[in-house]
Amino acid sequence: MQSRSDKERILKRNVENNTERAVRQWEKNHGESAPESVKRDYRRIFEDSARRIDKNINNHFNGDE
Repeated sequence: MQSRSDKERILKRNVENNTERAVRQWEKNHGESAPESVKRDYRRIFEDSARRIDKNINNHFNGDE
């Protein structure tokens, strides 16, 4: 199984990649640069999602399903 630091690094990279992808799509759809509030909102959404995923994985492997 992966170490905690590996999982954190992977989740952080996924948050970064998903945020960048969502911001690029927002900019494409709106034809302008995304404001900082949009970037913050997307980052918060993906960070929340990553926390839920991490919690679910931990619960699964600890038998707390």
